[in-house]
Amino acid sequence: MAYFPRSKRAGLAPVKRPHEGRRVTSAFYVSREWRKCRASYITDHPLCEQCLLANRTRKANVVDHIQPINPTDAYDTQNGRYGEPLDFDNLQSLCTPHHAKKSGRERHERS
Repeated sequence: MAYFPRSKRAGLAPVKRPHEGRRVTSAFYVSREWRKCRASYITDHPLCEQCLLANRTRKANVVDHIQPINPTDAYDTQNGRYGEPLDFDNLQSLCTPHHAKKSGRERHERS
């Protein structure tokens, strides 16, 4: 029987795990309550709300808080300084480019 050596690359390729390397800014975003709320909202609002304002149709893949939530304790609004985390009135569905633009603007305002 012929001997065929195994590829030297076999076993050396990195194992890809979903969401590996993503930063989670708050433990709230991995909570069961947020995942249920997000799934419900994106089902009800499947299109990017900013694109709809510009008469374009693009699928939304991010549920964003209009008024940011408290980074240390999501449920502490500090008398209106932060938004309610699970309130549908404080949520909007966005496509990736619009979410990146909004997040960048918010980061710039904080610094």
